[in-house]
Amino acid sequence: MTTENNFRFLIEEVGNAFGLSYGQLKEKYNDFPTWLIEYIDKDDHEEYIEVNFDNRDASIVFFFFDNEEKKCIHSLIYFHHPKDEDSFIRFLSETADHYSYRQHCWVFKILFYVELKQEPDGTQFYCYKL
Repeated sequence: MTTENNFRFLIEEVGNAFGLSYGQLKEKYNDFPTWLIEYIDKDDHEEYIEVNFDNRDASIVFFFFDNEEKKCIHSLIYFHHPKDEDSFIRFLSETADHYSYRQHCWVFKILFYVELKQEPDGTQFYCYKL
């Protein structure tokens, strides 16, 4: 499978996850290595599902922050190998509908945008519903 197909797969998975419930995503990815994470601190309660796509050398984390319906509100993509980060940036530049210089993100017509953040352990690509 080509790198471009891997990237397209990741973008489609993120786009399709918005609005799905915690239970729906847990069921959808039951054939993949998955971490179910719950964080509780005083009034702060967050839940995440991290799915490892070993065959694509990437993972997606789906976030369900304190929303009553437990629907996916945003996600992030990260790669297991730093070399894939630059390739993904090129892919985003070529396939996104446009780049918003004001918001510093790539925007897709399927109603979400991708924002790059440099973290100490590598580049992460945060995906938000418009």
